[in-house]
Amino acid sequence: MPKVGEIKRGKEINRKGTGRYIWIACEDCGKERWVVLRNWRADSMRCRSCAMKISRYKPRGGKEHPMWNGGRIITSGGYVRVHYPNHPDAVNNYVLEHRLVLEQKLGRPLKSTEVGHHLNGIKADNRPENLVAVPRGCHIHLAEPFKERIKQLEAQVEELQAQLK
Repeated sequence: MPKVGEIKRGKEINRKGTGRYIWIACEDCGKERWVVLRNWRADSMRCRSCAMKISRYKPRGGKEHPMWNGGRIITSGGYVRVHYPNHPDAVNNYVLEHRLVLEQKLGRPLKSTEVGHHLNGIKADNRPENLVAVPRGCHIHLAEPFKERIKQLEAQVEELQAQLK
């Protein structure tokens, strides 16, 4: 058994690489183990179980997470998801915002056969006056006129950009 403070190369103690390791005791519980030396300092003075007990090492989620953005996510499809963990339709604690707005507008939960339709075609515009609940099968037919109009507008934009050049 090595003594506390003893330093060896990785190959000598069956570790990967040629780096140096030091045998130290955890400053909290006293458990001894090999630790990587970086710039002649021990990589960590605590064992993993003691480090997890300290609050800054605990996994943080929701409002405690350093990248918390207020509970709003914009999906790759352009829809807005809101942090709402207790909702029955929540996926990973997030629900589509337009479904929540429609449920509040209608005063009841949306049925599994219903979807929310954005009247102006903008998926992030979740105002109550812009949303309507429609049966799942009808939603595709409602979107067709908007697709044609979008193509027309995109063509007009390209023409204007060509004129400006």
